Amino acid sequence: MLVRATEHLDQYRGDAVRRNFEALAPALPVGMPRAGEVAGRRLVEADAADFQEG
Repeated sequence: MLVRATEHLDQYRGDAVRRNFEALAPALPVGMPRAGEVAGRRLVEADAADFQEG
């Protein structure tokens, strides 16, 4: 699956990262990300469970 959150990759920061996370949270695994899993990537330090129903 490919998700395009911004027109250009260099625009993918701050609010764009957060909006993308919140939109995808229902399909993400629960739990906080670990540093080893996200090295070199933009991330939201939040638990996807906080954005899932049920």
